[in-house]
Amino acid sequence: MDAELAVGYDFLNIHAKTSNGANFEMLGSIQTLPSISLYLSHQFSGRAEGYFGVGTGFVVLRNVRAYDRSGKIYAIAGDTWGLTPSIGGIYRLQEEGPSHLGLSVFVEGSYEVRNFTSLAYTLPTGESTLPSGLPRGLNGSGFVLNLGLEIKFRKKPPAPSGKP
Repeated sequence: MDAELAVGYDFLNIHAKTSNGANFEMLGSIQTLPSISLYLSHQFSGRAEGYFGVGTGFVVLRNVRAYDRSGKIYAIAGDTWGLTPSIGGIYRLQEEGPSHLGLSVFVEGSYEVRNFTSLAYTLPTGESTLPSGLPRGLNGSGFVLNLGLEIKFRKKPPAPSGKP
C-alpha cells in the first residue's frame, strides 16, 4: 500500500435559480484553495492500481450574486470547510523510463461536501431587509466524476556511489 499527499485547487461555477418561487437567479463560483487530499493506493497487477482518499480545504464563495426580476443585485459571501471522500482506479499505459514519459489514465468518483450553513448578504441601495425568497444557507455538495491523463517524467538515474 502506498500513500500520496496532494495539494490542489477546486473550482465550480454556480448558475442556479431559487426553488421557492421567488425567482432569484444566482451566479458566481465556489472555490477551494488549497485543497489537500491524502490517497492510499494498492497495485492489483502490473498495470492496474486502485485507490481511495479523503480531502479537505477552505471553501469560499467568490463573486456570487443573486438577481431578482426587477434587476436588483444582492452580493453573497460565505465560507466553510469541505470534505471529499473519493475512490478511483489507474491504468498505466507506459512506464516512465530514461528516454520517455510515463502515461496513465485514471477515473475517480467522489462526493464533495460543501455546505454553507450561513450566508452574508450586501443589500442593494435603498433596501433594508433581505427578501424572504433568498436562501439563508447554501448546499454546494454533490457527486463528481473525474477522468484524466497522468504524465510521469523520467526517473533520474541514481548517482554513482564512488565505490568499486
